[in-house]
Amino acid sequence: MLLMGGGILVLMALGSTNRRATEAMNLFLIGIASVFLWIGWRVVNSKEPALQFGPEGIWTRKLGFQPWKQVSLEVAFVSGYKTVNQETLFIKKRKSRTVLDSISLSSLSSSTQQVKAALNQYKWH
Repeated sequence: MLLMGGGILVLMALGSTNRRATEAMNLFLIGIASVFLWIGWRVVNSKEPALQFGPEGIWTRKLGFQPWKQVSLEVAFVSGYKTVNQETLFIKKRKSRTVLDSISLSSLSSSTQQVKAALNQYKWH
């Protein structure tokens, strides 16, 4: 997010110096860049972990706390555009199997194997 916001600002500056960008376009790009920079800054400076779990349930930033009896977990490989496959943890409603949240395991500070082993101690299915 930070890179995207910075990139937009650089492109805006280049367009302004070449006189190819209008004032309205610059204001629009500043707005978009500001949103990207704000979101990126919040993610980078967040002190709370993206995922917490224990015997009672699981917690994510998006969902808050969810008891194990209401959710099920699934790990699957997800392909991104021009990226290698990433293992992703999907948190689903137990009855409807609707995806509530997803977290890329490679984005966590622990290894994928450590996270899967720890989740296996509690509720995996």
